[in-house]
Parts: sequence; C-alpha cells; structure tokens
Amino acid sequence: MRSIPNYLSIFRIVLSPFLLLVEPLGGLFFTLYFMCFISDGLDGYIARKTETESRFGAKLDSMADMITFIILMYVLYGIINPTTLIIYWVIMIAFIRATSLIIVIVKYKTFGIVHSYGNKLTGLTLALFPISFFFLPLDLVVISICILASFSAVEELLIHLTSHHFQANRKSLFVSGH
Repeated sequence: MRSIPNYLSIFRIVLSPFLLLVEPLGGLFFTLYFMCFISDGLDGYIARKTETESRFGAKLDSMADMITFIILMYVLYGIINPTTLIIYWVIMIAFIRATSLIIVIVKYKTFGIVHSYGNKLTGLTLALFPISFFFLPLDLVVISICILASFSAVEELLIHLTSHHFQANRKSLFVSGH
C-alpha cells in the first residue's frame, strides 16, 4: 500500500505527454485527461487514508502536477487564443510561482509546492478547465482562473517568505502547521 500513491503520481507523469499526441478536446484527449485528473486526486487521498504520506511523495505529486499543467497549457493554447493581457497575466503568475520555487530551493534546500487550499482550488479549476469550454464563456473562465491563480501564487510566496521551514501541507497563510 505504501507505494501506490507514488505509482499514481508516476503514472500521471508518464501519461501526461500522451496528451500531446491526441486531438485536443477529443474523446481520447478527455479519456487521458480524466485518467490524469483521477490519479491526481487519488494519490494524496490514498496516502492520507493509509498514513503513507511522505516528503518524496509530496514532491513527486508536485512534479506530476507541474508536468501535466505545462503540457495541458501547451495543448490548449491555440484553442484559448489568449489576449495579450492574459498572456502577461499568466507570465506574472508563472514568475511568482518560479520565485516561490527558487525560495524553496534556496531557503529550505528542497523542492516542493505548498498544498494549500488556494493551490488545491486553483488545481481543481484548472482540472475542470477543458470541460468548462462547453458550458461557460471562455473569457469568463480564463479570467476567473487567473484571479484565483494569482491569489494562490501570492499566498504561497508569502508563506515561504514568512516561514522558517518548508510546510508542504500548510493549508493557508492564515493557518499554520498541517
């Protein structure tokens, strides 16, 4: 049971590049995408329920999340056709996230992303993003995600700037500990 969550994260890392090979928003795309999405939800859930959470597992999950996100944004870029404002906004969010990662590496001598409520909510909205194309105006969805991602990126940066040690499972800037 101990390694099942890690195998799920590795599965997502291996599966994500296949999104580059299929038609965006097609049947096979959604099949692969939902497999990634489900493995992302299951790895942490199983680790918590079986009390097999580990620093390595949290790092592996964060790496799998980043790989899936980058591939997804690459695949959907042409469909989204973002405005210049959105492109600059996403670059700003990426800069804040990169700054947070650099702080984690330099200050704590490790790699990781905080699993805060804000980051989890941002991840969920990003995960639902391809589905939202069918139900909501694209501009509304993109702006909403950018707002949420901005807040969660700034929150994570502030957590790192004010913390004395890395806390992967810190829920919020306003809630300390696990």
